[in-house]
Amino acid sequence: MSNDGTDWASLRVRDGVGMDPGPIRDMLLAPDPRSGDEAYWRIEGTAFYSHELFEATEPLTQILVDAVCDGDGTPLGLMFATDMLVEITCGYTSPHEEEVGNAGLADRCRAIVRHRLPCLYRLVEDTTDDIVLSHLIWIVGQVEDDTTARRAFLEKVSHREPGKPSRNALHWCLVEEYGQDHQKESQGPEHSKPH
Repeated sequence: MSNDGTDWASLRVRDGVGMDPGPIRDMLLAPDPRSGDEAYWRIEGTAFYSHELFEATEPLTQILVDAVCDGDGTPLGLMFATDMLVEITCGYTSPHEEEVGNAGLADRCRAIVRHRLPCLYRLVEDTTDDIVLSHLIWIVGQVEDDTTARRAFLEKVSHREPGKPSRNALHWCLVEEYGQDHQKESQGPEHSKPH
């Protein structure tokens, strides 16, 4: 994560204005789950919270998707980054942001990620980490705006033998896509939506 010139001190966040960008780097370079988790929660709750996006989410989104696509972080840090991108791409613009004329924030964040779709599709093919794969399924499912391409992607992923996290992500993406469960009946009630 290079210095991108963002004036983090002036950006609106959940509880006012200003954000320390240090935890972003700490999360991406996390050497262990504890430090990664601590950094993650210093970002969520500030730039966004429980899918509610604030002004600081936009530059954060760019940093995260670039880090994921460029491999700029530890494997654990990139897993946290993809998790955060799920939260953002499934998110909505905060009512406060809408009040100040920033109504298109969530769409702009998704557009930032959409711009890197070729890379994300490659990562889906290359990843062997099922948790990261589940995150990528959610992300692509949220940002791919070409219905034919999105459905082809979901169909292709459904032919893999993913683990439980990816099966869960695929299940809910299919439910969102088709309005019903297209999974095998034998998979049972193991599916839960992302936090």
